[in-house]
Amino acid sequence: MLLAHLPAEQLETYLARVKLVGRTDNTITTVAKLRKVIAQVQKAGFAMLDQELEVGLRSIAVPVRDSRGTVVAAINVGTHSSRFSLAELESRCLPPLRQCADETDPDASRLTGRAPTVGHRQVERPQTAATAARRPSR
Repeated sequence: MLLAHLPAEQLETYLARVKLVGRTDNTITTVAKLRKVIAQVQKAGFAMLDQELEVGLRSIAVPVRDSRGTVVAAINVGTHSSRFSLAELESRCLPPLRQCADETDPDASRLTGRAPTVGHRQVERPQTAATAARRPSR
């Protein structure tokens, strides 16, 4: 998803130096194939992976845009391939993912120092040992 929204010059720089490593039989291992997939993602507005990173793992992702329309992140859902076909992943997961991306305010954390929000809910940041030590126990 993020590659599909890089400026052309940055994408070309990336593609010129990337070493594509096959993790499964479905992994994209040529720049030519990766270019085709990037073009498909740009056209579709979402990305799907089918067991490219790990056998059994499928995922779908959509872009998150800032107030200027620039893609700054992606939201992804992953599932086991036995639970969802690719068509089900698209029909059942894509609409709520798009809604979540539309409701996410990525500018909030940059401008205010607060965690990003989804709708009116603040997104919790992962707790680390350092932040746990600073938080009072309940």
